[in-house]
Amino acid sequence: MAESGVQQPVLQVIAHGTCSAQIRARLTDIAVNAFADDDSFAWRYPRREEYPAHNRALFAGYLNDDLLNPSAWVVAAYLDGQIVGYATWQRKGAPLESMDEPARDCWLQRTERALLGLQQRASAFLFPNPGAFMPAVNLMRRSFVDSAAQLDALPNFATYLHLNVLAVDPAYQRRGVGSSLVTWGVTKSHHNDIPCALESSRAGKKVYMKCGFKEIGICDGIHAKNGQPFEDGMHCEQEGCQFAVGTVMIRRPGESANE
Repeated sequence: MAESGVQQPVLQVIAHGTCSAQIRARLTDIAVNAFADDDSFAWRYPRREEYPAHNRALFAGYLNDDLLNPSAWVVAAYLDGQIVGYATWQRKGAPLESMDEPARDCWLQRTERALLGLQQRASAFLFPNPGAFMPAVNLMRRSFVDSAAQLDALPNFATYLHLNVLAVDPAYQRRGVGSSLVTWGVTKSHHNDIPCALESSRAGKKVYMKCGFKEIGICDGIHAKNGQPFEDGMHCEQEGCQFAVGTVMIRRPGESANE
């Protein structure tokens, strides 16, 4: 979403095969810094500052997963020749021929994907992240499963584009970088005539609403609620507590930002 008088970032899809070590390091740096003060991550990984290498490996793993996934697009935003943010958009549900995903895959990438999965499972078992609070991690995973089920149940959501990650260097926030990365996904979804969806924190919700997204539900895996009694790991039993509670948002093709 362009703003008058504001320099607009240049967006580029980063492919796995051409993603240099320097680019990977920069993208990982951005994610680590962008989520440093996030309530949800702080709750799930309360000792992450004591174990910076494990914290960095967590975000590097997310990035590697997306780079190797032919149904995901890692989009970097450049200002003055430097990467200042990135987003990952992933096609969920049934494949579409118009997205030409097979052309984005190859036997080597499939092999790397399988090896990465084995490595991640072995590392999680042998060298668990000491900064993590696993009850919280598991509850948040359940929350994302609930959100996916909520989206799958919507009309015309057999295929949709999902925003996995949006991270902007704190030094470049509030300069239209995040909006540009969100608009990239909105434009791609419209070109393929499919909706798009995301989960947002309360802090980030305004950016998405400006881009035409609407709230359809709550993303909450950390509090007791109907059918989910309080258990070890939940944040609290306080009714109405809003700590780290997010929102599920969607935008359908053809809708304008003002609808």
